[in-house]
Amino acid sequence: MSDPDYQWDFYQNSKQHHQYNIDNYNNEFINSGIIEQDDFINNNGPLYNKRMIHMDSAEQIAINSGWLKNCIGEKPEVESPEPITPQTVQSASTWKNIVMEVRNQILMERNKNISSSSNNQYVNERKSSPFVDIVNFDFLQKLFNSDSKKDLDIIDKISSQFSLNEEQERAYRIITQHVISKSTGKLRMYLGGMGGTGKTQVIKALMCFFEQRGELHRIIAVAPTGSAAALIGGSTYHSVFGIHENYNSKKTLSDVKARLDGVDYIFFDEVSMLSCRNMYKISSQLSKALNVFDEPLGGLNFIFAGDFAQLPPPGDTSLYGLVKSQSHSRMSIRDQQSAIGKAIWHQITTVVILRKNMRQQKQSVDDSKLRTCLENMRYKSCTKKDIDFLKSRIASINNKNICLASKNFRNVSIITAWNAQKDRLNELGCKHFASENNRPLFSFYCINDWKFASKSIQQKYNVNNNLKSSGFPLNLQKIL
Repeated sequence: MSDPDYQWDFYQNSKQHHQYNIDNYNNEFINSGIIEQDDFINNNGPLYNKRMIHMDSAEQIAINSGWLKNCIGEKPEVESPEPITPQTVQSASTWKNIVMEVRNQILMERNKNISSSSNNQYVNERKSSPFVDIVNFDFLQKLFNSDSKKDLDIIDKISSQFSLNEEQERAYRIITQHVISKSTGKLRMYLGGMGGTGKTQVIKALMCFFEQRGELHRIIAVAPTGSAAALIGGSTYHSVFGIHENYNSKKTLSDVKARLDGVDYIFFDEVSMLSCRNMYKISSQLSKALNVFDEPLGGLNFIFAGDFAQLPPPGDTSLYGLVKSQSHSRMSIRDQQSAIGKAIWHQITTVVILRKNMRQQKQSVDDSKLRTCLENMRYKSCTKKDIDFLKSRIASINNKNICLASKNFRNVSIITAWNAQKDRLNELGCKHFASENNRPLFSFYCINDWKFASKSIQQKYNVNNNLKSSGFPLNLQKIL
């Protein structure tokens, strides 16, 4: 498998097999009458060529690194090929009704703890002012005094329960002591730190604190993506705040107001992916939904968490980026919104940075080198030792110390820079998995967009080009 001639033959055969599948796919659709010959377009533009370059480079890396070699030693366990039979089979409308019923039950349970009085009954009695207030340092310490000894006991108990370090406890106490203090202003806070410093642990402790007080309805957690939100038991800010195409509709604003009923604190994770413009949208949406127009972010308390050295917002200006700050008639609405969003971000007055890495407590010598390298890379200050260490970890067929064909590396996730690279690796990985485990591999082809189909085909299958997603009719599904 390590023979260079074999690798080149495998590379060429893979490309020919890929083209053969595409040709077969085209012919099947043409012969069945679903798509006409003229409907296929020759995609030889610059974007297509760029995509093919990325796919070919990913394939070469997979070959040169030995990722496509047969597994050395014991193979990793694979699931049974037997198909899974659902225990309950119901129509889509029935499942939708069940989900809505469960959702309503959760909302009813949540609303039990909501006081009949107005929101923000515990905090924010003092209006914000242009003056800087000097608070006692005890506010950040365990020496903080409160009228409720029970609340202080809960704070201390949860801090010990989650084993918060000094930095985490500082952030945790700032928020919890703000909750039990009736005379404080709005809390606009940023909790920063590189990955592994325990930002998620703080939010877990906060959720436990509110839960033990019977006030879990007062805080919600949101994030820019579904995966990030799932890690903290929250939802995307798009769904909670109604940030979508019809976000100005009365129904959307009514739904947002209902979701935020009784909410005083919002924990926003992965803030690095939030753009200035979306910050404006969130603030504007909350102001309209809650009917609070004299304060940013609808007058709610916000705790932003994240690491600005990680992923930036896709295709937009980050909160630390430069925006046009001078207002003039030539500014577009988008630029105006970004400028306002940047100004809202400047309302953050409380900052806690976590520096102690809690994820890598026990580490080997190589782990320590990698950690140092990542920290230096974060600030663009890698040393020659860091570069040499990274080069020593490059997998190749000739490097016997790092074998990607071993059991430990066989099913690990691979991070790529481009979707095209991911697509090619998934394609190669599927073929290699099927071959290595003697499993059949079936290819299912479909058309993701009907806009290239002829008018006769569109009329035949009742295609609506105004829809953003293609819905396949039942008869077409049977043909496919």
